[in-house]
Amino acid sequence: MVAELCDITYDAVYRDPRTRNIRAFHSEQQLIREKAVDDRLQAESAKSRYTFGRLLRLYVESLAARDAASTKGTRSALELHIHKRRPELAAKAAQDVTTDDIIDIIAALNQEGKHRTAGLVRSHVSAAFNLGRKSNVTAPQSMREFNLKGNPVQDTPSAPVATRERVLAISELRAFLKRVEASEGAIADLVQACILLGGQRPQQIARARLADYDADAQTLTVWDRKGRRAQPRKHVLPLCSDALALIEQRTIVATALDSELLFSSRGPLPVQLPRVSKWIADTVAGMLKDRELKEPFQLRDVRRTAETQLASLGVVRDLRAQLLSHGLSGLQSQRYDRYDYMKEKRRVLQRWEKHLRAIRAGDALKAKVVPLPSGVDATF
Repeated sequence: MVAELCDITYDAVYRDPRTRNIRAFHSEQQLIREKAVDDRLQAESAKSRYTFGRLLRLYVESLAARDAASTKGTRSALELHIHKRRPELAAKAAQDVTTDDIIDIIAALNQEGKHRTAGLVRSHVSAAFNLGRKSNVTAPQSMREFNLKGNPVQDTPSAPVATRERVLAISELRAFLKRVEASEGAIADLVQACILLGGQRPQQIARARLADYDADAQTLTVWDRKGRRAQPRKHVLPLCSDALALIEQRTIVATALDSELLFSSRGPLPVQLPRVSKWIADTVAGMLKDRELKEPFQLRDVRRTAETQLASLGVVRDLRAQLLSHGLSGLQSQRYDRYDYMKEKRRVLQRWEKHLRAIRAGDALKAKVVPLPSGVDATF
């Protein structure tokens, strides 16, 4: 009836016995107009509150809440490539963001040659939308309030991320080890610890605290936050002679600094990964100048080199996975296999330290890899 009344003339309204009171009719029309304005303002307010930019920032907050290693890099990438470079898109309601909007972001980064960044931005934007879906009961309430029904990223092709293949040769590894051991400070000690422990992730070792070191058991516990784990995975590493001596020295330094962290030069703050990467880059520059390298390498290539050397020593894949805490996301590892593999990991690291000593000494015979017969499970 209201819709019909809006289209009839005042004369017809006056003559119609249902609306003989023209004052009441005007009041009703005014209420209709005011409600329409209120509805529009509320809709606009909701859109301004649940913007694409706010969705991304809440997603970064969720990473920080679980102390994800990728938090800082993700925040920087999203702030730069979306909030700063595309403010109009950041201000757009998240539910109105289209696949074309996402393609524009990714295409621009690819055209700039930033293929890895494009892949990372795509991955994190997709994760943000998935976390903001109403059906995601595990998401924070602040994100579920976005009431998202779909994910505009899912229809965009995922760009292949180029995998690195760089592995240091024995001579390069020898020169690098000597430079690391000749250096002083938290960063050099951190890099050395990562190598001595079989190629651990620097960001995990950097978080290690005095309380994580068990002098009686001669172990160091680190917490693996990589991936989408709701809780970090406890990763206990046995400390053999060289690694044990290094950790004991770091406890002395940490105590003198009144720091809970084993690897810190500034009290309560752990060594940051960009500083480690910068240290590696400076070391590589020196090695290139002295012709100790065939080509440059990056921080992540050190971990790859360590695992490659372990494999060449005959350490089987499953045991390398236990030692390096990767590839353990399957149902068997998550729920059923509760063995700590401590004995096996200690044997491997004892053999690994012996191998590193041979490399440092330039003993080609001891450092030379001898393939094991097929089917032999080398646990040393």
